[in-house]
Amino acid sequence: MLRFDVLGPFRIRRDGVELSLHGRVQRLLLAILLVHPNRPVPADVLIETVWPDDRSGRGQAKLQLAVHRLRARLDKPGRLTLEPAGYRLQLSAGDCDITEFDRLADRLLRPELSQAQIADTARTALDLWRGAAFEDFDELATLPEAARCAERRRWVFDLWCEAELGRGRGTALIPELRLRCTEEPLHERYAVLLIRALHSCGRPADALAVYRRTRSALLEELGVEPGSELQQEQATVLAGQRDDVEDRPEPAPAVRPAQLPPAVELTGRTRELSAVGDADGPALRLITGMGGVGKTSIALAWAHRHADAYPDGQLFVDLRGFSDDPPVDPGEALESCLRTVGVPSERVPAGLQDRSNLLRSLLSSRRVLIVLDNAGSADQVRPLLPGSGPATVIVTSRHALPGLVARDGAVVTAVRPLTRSASVQLLGDLIGNRAGGDTDAVHALAELCGDLPLALRVAAQQAVDRIDQTIAQLVAELGDQHDRLDLLDAGDGPATDVRAILSWSYRSLPEQAAELFAQLGLLPGADADVPALAALSGTSRSVVRRRLDVLVRAHLIDRSVRGRYRQHDLLRAYAAELAEGIDEAPRSAARARLLHFYAHAAATAVAMVRPDDDYNRPVPARSPADPMIFDQPAAAERWLEQEQGNVLAAAHDADPAEAESVLVIAAAYGWRLIGRGLVGDGLRLHTRELELARLVGNRYLEMRALSGIGSCRFSQGDFDGAEAAFEAIRGLHEQHGITDSLGGVHGYLGIVALTRGNLARAEALFCESIRRYRASDRALPIAIATAQHYRGVIGLRAGEPRVAERHFLAARSLCEQHDLAYCRLDVLTGLAETALVDGDPVGADELARQVVAEARARHAISSAVRALVIQGRARTALGDHADGRRLFREATRMVRRTGTVEDTMLVLDGSARAMADGPGALRLFADAIDYAAEHGFDGFQAGLRAELAEILAGSGEPTQAVAQLTRAARIYARVDDPRATTVVAIRDRLAG
Repeated sequence: MLRFDVLGPFRIRRDGVELSLHGRVQRLLLAILLVHPNRPVPADVLIETVWPDDRSGRGQAKLQLAVHRLRARLDKPGRLTLEPAGYRLQLSAGDCDITEFDRLADRLLRPELSQAQIADTARTALDLWRGAAFEDFDELATLPEAARCAERRRWVFDLWCEAELGRGRGTALIPELRLRCTEEPLHERYAVLLIRALHSCGRPADALAVYRRTRSALLEELGVEPGSELQQEQATVLAGQRDDVEDRPEPAPAVRPAQLPPAVELTGRTRELSAVGDADGPALRLITGMGGVGKTSIALAWAHRHADAYPDGQLFVDLRGFSDDPPVDPGEALESCLRTVGVPSERVPAGLQDRSNLLRSLLSSRRVLIVLDNAGSADQVRPLLPGSGPATVIVTSRHALPGLVARDGAVVTAVRPLTRSASVQLLGDLIGNRAGGDTDAVHALAELCGDLPLALRVAAQQAVDRIDQTIAQLVAELGDQHDRLDLLDAGDGPATDVRAILSWSYRSLPEQAAELFAQLGLLPGADADVPALAALSGTSRSVVRRRLDVLVRAHLIDRSVRGRYRQHDLLRAYAAELAEGIDEAPRSAARARLLHFYAHAAATAVAMVRPDDDYNRPVPARSPADPMIFDQPAAAERWLEQEQGNVLAAAHDADPAEAESVLVIAAAYGWRLIGRGLVGDGLRLHTRELELARLVGNRYLEMRALSGIGSCRFSQGDFDGAEAAFEAIRGLHEQHGITDSLGGVHGYLGIVALTRGNLARAEALFCESIRRYRASDRALPIAIATAQHYRGVIGLRAGEPRVAERHFLAARSLCEQHDLAYCRLDVLTGLAETALVDGDPVGADELARQVVAEARARHAISSAVRALVIQGRARTALGDHADGRRLFREATRMVRRTGTVEDTMLVLDGSARAMADGPGALRLFADAIDYAAEHGFDGFQAGLRAELAEILAGSGEPTQAVAQLTRAARIYARVDDPRATTVVAIRDRLAG
């Protein structure tokens, strides 16, 4: 078993034999873990401590290697583990002298111990010390844990002395107490114990000599009188010396500073105040967050709430780390603090370190609260920190100050903007009765202020001042991002000007991080990941990641657990202002790089998600400097989903020179947008594509854009608009003599004709599409398979299942031959419907079930909807009406996601036909017929009316049946459908 000793020179022993651990890194890493036994230590703390000056960006890799090597030297593989919160070293009480010391010290807290037991336990604990804690490591000397150990050692020593004095063994204490007083002549507690020990042994003169020496040292070094305990001990000795009683001096009055500024009433900050802790919590606490988020308000509210716990006073220092004024020099701050606690100006040392040492000495036994507000760096704070005494320090900073956490043990409270409900409550409290009259406007005002307390207070004051303006009018003004920061200025200096508050954080950045912050104002969306930001900035991902780390620590950008970066709304507005100041050439270049990156990544992702759809997918002519690479379709699908908003916004803002990138993006996202019911987004994308195409005179791009517009119009049920777009493509072909892609135009027009119910025209167009594709150099299998599939649909609509089956089988053969997975789903659905029409509901159910499962796995929502409709009809035909209704409800839920009118029509048509014999059938038919009439689905409307007529006739309603057949015949005649003759014959038979 290994034994670790850190209370003195560092050593490791195995079964009593000392082992050597070579290399500074392994020794220091192990020492840091021993500082925090059985507690996880964050990786960034380890990196910051072991490699404080490393700027290579390889800290994580170096740490992993060092941990691997250290783990190999330990006795148990599971002793050093990695957890979400960091690395944990597992120790039992006997494995390390520090844990054993803590165990013995905890035992001293038991109230039942006798004086002898306290003395023996304390002595055993003190004998574990062979020197100072972690004395071999300068890097750990200033850590709070080292100070805690030293303070606890003093406490145990104090208990030992008190116990020995209590059982009359003061003589044994005198040699060690004299040594302690010689080493630390300003430590009043040691002097008190030595005086008490000497007095108990009948040596009052020696005891009084100790008092005089200690008083002289305090006056000479610190310029202060002894504390009340030491003075009282002197008085006790003098009480037995009648001749000297009159020499007892009056206790010097203590200086009790009370510098806390007034606190404001807080709203919605219960969690943050609780996170700061209670008065007996950590000695050093750090409150961080972006400018204007209310860090100082929280610190002051906490300080006032706990002021009584600090009877020796409260100090407040504004360090001006982020301000129009220069930052406060630590030496100047120390001078002010020393004068405040009673040190005369002439006795304040000149040097920074001497001032720091003096403050620590003065506060070593005083329970003081120090609030260090608006710190710019850990170096500005560190000289002001007291030693291991009972003082508490609260630091506020916009910077995360990781060094203060890693080296000084600061406990962090991260402050974020208010919740929306708290923001609304704050606005209501500040604005008064007017807020209650327009709650929607108050919610909108809170959103525009980004729930930032400073912005909310400024906006509330604007609302109060503008008595002739409604809150909704103020919201309308703030809605313009360019004017928002102008309006969020209370006119009372920089401290109440949101733009000024944000600028202080920006001006504190290193040059390259500041450049990246300004470039963030060019982002089209609200968030981005590292690859996109690297493209935007024109740097490598490792470089941009380091710059982002700087911005994260400065609270100028947030990083999510998924590795995405997002700015607060007001920070985005400020970054956008800065971006406008970038010269036109680099600004355009940055946007072009980002758009090109998005286009290439989208094309790459779609190629992996839909490898069978390459005929509809152009790719950029060149790759970006650092392209996206996807190892799995799922990863590509995730990227397409999460970047959709950013990509579309970038395309919408694209310059004419970037028309090629917009073409690629439109081809990649067009089908996704329609499939997810975002047809409006798709229409905007293709409309922008068309504008750019015409600006640059690119006929190919223009035809692609018209194709996308036609598809969107079709999905909206605007068949006239869709047909017009497709006819415009045919016109461009004829105008410019382009023939190689006319097959696609005929296919699109065939789909419109089929949907409208004009089966003969649709059949002719699909045949022409196939003929042209086979005759051209671009005999695309997927285009031919799709046309064959639609010819099968025509066969089903015409009541010719054998013809339909022949076309579906031909399409399936092409799909299997060329691995056309998505087209194959629709073809199999057609075969399932054919089986259903042929009287084989079992086969239809089985085939449709397979399609639904595969379509879901491929996120092909529309294909899943159509297969669910067929499966629902099949289950109903088998007599399982409950399952049929379940399937139709599921299809209805899914169709709401796509929003396409054709899928909706299919669900309504299928559910009506399936439930024709059940309750509510007439209502189902009425809904389906109304939808078909409203959206121009003539073929569906006529077929539904004909089937409804059959139900009505069977229900004894021949007159109504005749009326439905008459309207069906009229529709069939309008679209030149041969079924008109059959319907007329049935109508005449019923009428006669």
